[in-house]
Amino acid sequence: MGMAGASTVGTCAITAAPAESLLDAWLAQVGGDHGEFCVTQRGELLLARYRGEDAARCRAGFSHLWRTVSAAQWNAAPSEPRIWHT
Repeated sequence: MGMAGASTVGTCAITAAPAESLLDAWLAQVGGDHGEFCVTQRGELLLARYRGEDAARCRAGFSHLWRTVSAAQWNAAPSEPRIWHT
């Protein structure tokens, strides 16, 4: 079975270069040590990925990442993109 049998997959792409410590803290908070979440950063492109069994956990993890990066990178009030609520 593809995707190691996972029923939920997701990708979040952000064009920013947050500090590695910020990404490590996010992974620790969302439980990235379980292998469900992971991040890759190449220059200004940050890709976060989820593979698991819980769509709500996937969405919550990406939402948390977005708020964290927005506050740290752009000193912006953390708010999710409207498209996420459609």
